Parts: sequence; C-alpha cells; structure tokens
Amino acid sequence: MAVIEKISHNSLREKIYRSVRQAIMNGQFVPGESVTIMQLAEMVGTSAMPVREALRQLVAEDALEMLPNRSVVVPRLSLEEFDDITSLRCHVEGLIAARAAERIEDNDIKILEDLNAQMADAYGRRDVDTYLRRNWNFHFAIYRLGANRNTFYLSLIERLWIRVGPLIRYCLNEAEFKSASDLHELAILSLRRRDGAAVRLAVERDIAEAAVYIRSTYQFAEARAEPAGSATQ
Repeated sequence: MAVIEKISHNSLREKIYRSVRQAIMNGQFVPGESVTIMQLAEMVGTSAMPVREALRQLVAEDALEMLPNRSVVVPRLSLEEFDDITSLRCHVEGLIAARAAERIEDNDIKILEDLNAQMADAYGRRDVDTYLRRNWNFHFAIYRLGANRNTFYLSLIERLWIRVGPLIRYCLNEAEFKSASDLHELAILSLRRRDGAAVRLAVERDIAEAAVYIRSTYQFAEARAEPAGSATQ
C-alpha cells in the first residue's frame, strides 16, 4: 500500500502564506487593492480557515494592512516611506549583488540570460504578470548567490520587496523597460567579468531609475501622522 504524506493544517497555512507573500513581492497585487479571504480561498482551492491564518501572519509583518472595518488591503506607501525603502534597497541589494560576483559560475550566467530574455518576451506580449515574476527571479538569483546562504540578508531584502513590489508595475512603459533591460545586461556582463563594483552600480541604477519614474506617476498616500506625544521635546 502506497504511503502518502499527510498535509497538516499548519503546512497548508504556510503554503498559502508563502504563495500570497510571493505574489505581493512580484507585484501581482497593487497598492490599495482589497484582499478577501473568500477570494484567496477560491484561488488556492482551500477552505477559509488556513487563508485567514495566513492573512493574519502577513498583516503582522506589514505585507498587508487591516483597516478599521476589518477589511484587508495591500498597503499604500507615503512618498517618504518609498524614498526610505528605495535608499535601503540601493544599499543592501547593491552590496549583496557585488558579492555575487565572487561566486558566480557559468551556469548562473546562463540562468540570468534566460530570465532576461523571458522578460523581454513577456514585455513584447504585454504579459505584465510574467514580466514581473521573471524580474523578481532575475534579482533574487543574484541575491541568493551574494547572500551565500546568509538568510538574514535575503530576509531583509524580501521585507523591502514586500513593501515596494506592488509599485513596480507602475514603472512599466517602453522607456523604463529599455532602461531595465540595458541595466540587467550590464549586470550580467559585470558578473561575467567578476566586477563587483560594476554589478553594484548596475543594480543601484536599476532600482533608482525605476524609483524616479514611480515617483512621477504614482499618487502616494499621505504621510502617516505621528502619535500624540511622540515629538522630540
């Protein structure tokens, strides 16, 4: 008799959590979009209970936001929050990308070239969702190499992408695609040459140039008011 591993309630919740979390980082949801338990339960083909628990976990780590009426939405960033996240991304992602140059191998280069080609194909077909997934795959293929099993760095970068991922689709136009494609090619070339400084510059420019376009096209949320009594005396 075949032995089939049982799927526990906790493992199902974890799978849903990771799936939704990944979709947020990929930009599959947009800022302000409502995320309902029934919608997700239908998408993943489960009951409401594990979805509810997964959403609770995502709210706890600020990937989603629960409003006073108990509805759950993708958070909208203020301009100040976006600028702070962009600055952190340039520093951390640039640092880790530079370290990838020390560990890159030929098969890694091939993976990056294939992902960049898939992005170009997806953009040509105006398949935004595939483009965004491959963009995430491209960046994190580099970051996994640079982090070299250091989960702290990967976790930090993921937390930044959770906040900014929903905004990335706002910079998808012809000019920004061309810029991203050129900078991805520069990153690949620099990795092939084992030039960490050049890789870092390519990644930082990729982040910064996309941020410039997002700042000019996206209507940011109002800055959050500080709690009473929090001002410096």
